[in-house]
Parts: sequence; C-alpha cells; structure tokens
Amino acid sequence: MTEQLDEPLIRIEPEETSPLVDPEQPAQPRKSRSRKSTKRKSAIEVDEDDNAPEEKKEPARRIFEINTVYDKGDRERRFLSNRITTKKYSCLSFLPKNLLVQFTKMANFYFLLLSVMELYKPISDSGGKPVMFMPLLFVVGVSMIKDAFEDYKRGA
Repeated sequence: MTEQLDEPLIRIEPEETSPLVDPEQPAQPRKSRSRKSTKRKSAIEVDEDDNAPEEKKEPARRIFEINTVYDKGDRERRFLSNRITTKKYSCLSFLPKNLLVQFTKMANFYFLLLSVMELYKPISDSGGKPVMFMPLLFVVGVSMIKDAFEDYKRGA
C-alpha cells in the first residue's frame, strides 16, 4: 500500500535562468571549434558559420518528493540491494583456491614434496609406499574444513 500526503512538503524544480547570466544582455552565439588533422601544428580552427543561431534546450525537469512512503513490494520502485558479501570462495572455486592456499604454506609444501619423493623406491625408507600422505591429508583436510566454516560464517 502506498501512503502519500496530499502534497509533498518540498518540491524542488530547476530555475529557468541561471543566476550568473544577466537577463538584460542578449545571448551571444558560441563559436564551435575543431582541430585540424591535416597540419602538424595543433592549431584551433573556427568554423565558417559563426553567426548561425544555436538552439536553446530546456533543462529536463526533475521533481523530488519528500515524505512519500512507498510499499516495498511495489515493482516499479524496487531498488538494487546494498548487501555486501566478503566471501572468499564460491562452491566451484573452493577446492582449487583452497588447495593453492594450503600448499603455499611452507610446511604443507615440504611434506607434499617428501610424500612425492617417498613414492620413488631407491630413495624411500618405506619401500615406495605413501606413508606420509595420511598425516598430510589429515592436516590439509582439517585446515580446509576450518576455512570452509569461516567462509560460510563470513557470507551469512
């Protein structure tokens, strides 16, 4: 429902004449200027029809109504939302972005490198079995769950 007063308390409309222009003096036509592109100098050239009358355009009228309350469901008066989200991840970007964040940490990258080297039998103590992957997977998994929870709280 729209509540509206009989008349708005304040109505602001633009003035017809500018206060800086003396109304008693006749208006002088403006000279249009264009740059010559054929010369190397950046000279300004005045067009031939200096005395051509210019068309006067009336300013567009805008009316501001104060103390008018509109219904929130009114589709013609709907505004964009001002909601701000500071989420770091979306559903699709969580896994790649978070893995990048996890392995830019020096300790996680070090254990990933050791785990990959452990798969190579001649230099492995475990005979080529990935023993270090489980602790690394646990630490990275817990950190990912913590980041997902924080991001969910940030966006709510």
